[in-house]
Amino acid sequence: MIPDILSHGQYETVYNFLSLVIAAQLFTAVFLVIALPRILPRYRQAITVAIVVCGIAAYHYFRIFDSFKAAFVTDAVGGTGDYSQAVGAGFNEGYRYVDWLLTVPLLLVELVAVLALVRSVQSALLRRLVPAAALMIILGYPGRSAATMAFADCSVCCQPSRSPTSSSCSSSN
Repeated sequence: MIPDILSHGQYETVYNFLSLVIAAQLFTAVFLVIALPRILPRYRQAITVAIVVCGIAAYHYFRIFDSFKAAFVTDAVGGTGDYSQAVGAGFNEGYRYVDWLLTVPLLLVELVAVLALVRSVQSALLRRLVPAAALMIILGYPGRSAATMAFADCSVCCQPSRSPTSSSCSSSN
């Protein structure tokens, strides 16, 4: 969960890391495209899947980057002040899960391709792994959302009371 207010340093750190990740994914995809003819034929399918994965991830990180930039604004001249959540805009964490829903099964396909297993073993393995990975990601999003909501509810209700030995949050939260 991202806080409602970010310092200038925190904002710049997230901004720069998102930029780095996007650049790394794009240039990895470009490198793999250029290197593909030099790869042994039996590994080309795996490298092609890796190129697709890098492209999908770069696209989603562009979306995450745009969501982050829109979600946090500052009134300070030159952008050197604190950044707060923009009214009517929120940081969309759902892009990560959509990205994972697409890329994790592809990474499993890539792994199985690199292992060079017998076709029947490959098929059986993928029939078990891909649905399990998709289920893990699909169930992870509501779990993360519920945990975020529980944290937000507790952070609102768990404000310390005036007494130094007690708080307004009960142990059931």
